Amino acid sequence: GQEKETAPIIMENVRCSRCFIDIGANSGIYTVVGCTVNANVHVLAIEPVPAVYSILKNNVAQNNLSSRVTVLNVAVGDSNKIVPFHEADNPAVSSLAPEGYHGQPGKVIQVQCRTLDSIVEELRIEPDFLKIDVEGFGDLVLSGANHVLSKFRPRIVIEVNQGDPGDRVTDILSKHGYRFQVITGRGLESRSQIVPEIAYKDWLCLPG
Repeated sequence: GQEKETAPIIMENVRCSRCFIDIGANSGIYTVVGCTVNANVHVLAIEPVPAVYSILKNNVAQNNLSSRVTVLNVAVGDSNKIVPFHEADNPAVSSLAPEGYHGQPGKVIQVQCRTLDSIVEELRIEPDFLKIDVEGFGDLVLSGANHVLSKFRPRIVIEVNQGDPGDRVTDILSKHGYRFQVITGRGLESRSQIVPEIAYKDWLCLPG
């Protein structure tokens, strides 16, 4: 769940984007609003939880955006295989942690996992902006996106909560020459690495 400080940053980035990938799209608020603020953007909205994916699909159709939005019912990670996935009672915190993200109650389902590289190659798209909201597994999304990061150099907004592997996210993005800004109530603040903060959990990562 993104914070109020984050929404304007996401919108600003979608506004100048041609191809936006919404990873962990939930019911599609950023996908739908993004298409409203930018009449030319194409969106790939990805949501692994089947029940939430149906809502997402429906929202896209009801807003007459099916020609501009591709929806995928997969988890994004570092492999292309079926994986156990925790469908939390509160769908917003479903995750690849079979025991539940931070002990969230729910049930384990099997979902198709895909790397971002394989999806982008298959759909032949050139993403310039990514929003990654995947409850603690952003490092796996980035691990499976080497080609995307090196070739397309998208701007990225990523959620990193307390206890999430900010060091691994930092390592992967640093290798690709990205720099980091934490999104705060006072605006963007540069940091040399992603260290989860209590007050703010969303980061804007820009290619150098």
